[in-house]
Amino acid sequence: MHTARKIKENILSAAVLVAFLFVFGTAAYANVTASPTAVSFGNQTIGTASAPVKVILTNTGQARIKIGNASLSTTQFSYSGPSLPVTLHSGQSLTAYMTFQPSAAQAYSGALIFTCSNGSTVSVPLSGTGVQTQATP
Repeated sequence: MHTARKIKENILSAAVLVAFLFVFGTAAYANVTASPTAVSFGNQTIGTASAPVKVILTNTGQARIKIGNASLSTTQFSYSGPSLPVTLHSGQSLTAYMTFQPSAAQAYSGALIFTCSNGSTVSVPLSGTGVQTQATP
């Protein structure tokens, strides 16, 4: 009887340990937010880069998360920031900068997309309009 009781206790201890590790030891769910949530560059002279706009990505969850990469959907927008991947612990942030350099007189829209190691993405919509400069008479 004593051996059966010991086996039950060991199984129960192992189950508690596995549950504890699942709840507290994995980064399966993390909240990552961007600020601002969208960037509008307004009007920008064709061929001229805008002033940089700061985008801050923050881990608002309890688990750490790895930001694997950042991608842009349109070449008129540029990203500069820390080399990726970067691991953010709870409450930590990374700061990136976006610029806009239109190549034609038209409206542009795109997105800065951060991909996390858990498969989630954070998307920041980007917009701006290329304008022709007026010739001085």
